[in-house]
Amino acid sequence: MILALDAPMVDLRVYQAAGQVVLTGGELYSAPVRPDFFFTYPPFAAVVFAPLGLLRVGPAQAGMVLLNCVLLLFAAWRSWRSIGVRAPWMLVPAVIASAGAAFLIEAVYTNFHDGQINLLLLALVLADMTGPKEGRLRGAGIGIAAGMKLTPLIFVILLVVLGRRRHAAGATAWAAGTALLLFVVLPGPSGRVLVFGRVRQDEPGLPRPDFTPQPVPARNAAQIRRTRTRGHLGVATPRGVGRDRRTRRRRDEDP
Repeated sequence: MILALDAPMVDLRVYQAAGQVVLTGGELYSAPVRPDFFFTYPPFAAVVFAPLGLLRVGPAQAGMVLLNCVLLLFAAWRSWRSIGVRAPWMLVPAVIASAGAAFLIEAVYTNFHDGQINLLLLALVLADMTGPKEGRLRGAGIGIAAGMKLTPLIFVILLVVLGRRRHAAGATAWAAGTALLLFVVLPGPSGRVLVFGRVRQDEPGLPRPDFTPQPVPARNAAQIRRTRTRGHLGVATPRGVGRDRRTRRRRDEDP
């Protein structure tokens, strides 16, 4: 956790840059939001990140580490309570032990090291799934999480499978609400991405065909496109596999 304060936190830098773009009225997707890095989350996430655009790197990193610590403890606390562990003498040690052990998981460590929002999404979904089955806020956690990153929408399907259709409808409505908010906060092409997708690939401001679900370096994205089309990676195409094997064979035969 302390080491995370000195980590590069690349994802957090991208979130800050996206927040600055929102605050200045710029475009999110037509160009990298910071040198060599594209913003590849839904536009609603950029609105949530807007306050980060007002902070310097140091305070932003410290705030992200503190937030992730609170979210990790909350996730552990909510998980233990959901299985019936409620007595303080059992709950407190269990929360501390499980939260500490979670740092051994690569996904948790990376979340701190890179300044990611995955623990925030986890907390939103977990609070929703284990919360009261009735109420106006039912589905809000999943819907807001899906507005920031589309992956949590899978829980809408899970709710339908579990027979909790009203809960699923609520989550869908909240997710749609985050999309409609964009028409007010982010009008124009970037505000239409989540609702209509890529209407035309050549429309300014809309993500290109190489739109990916995580912030990626622009040069790396370009390299991925080339290897997809030419088969330069051994895992890309059968032709690429053969070429890679021949290259290694010639390298081994050279004196």
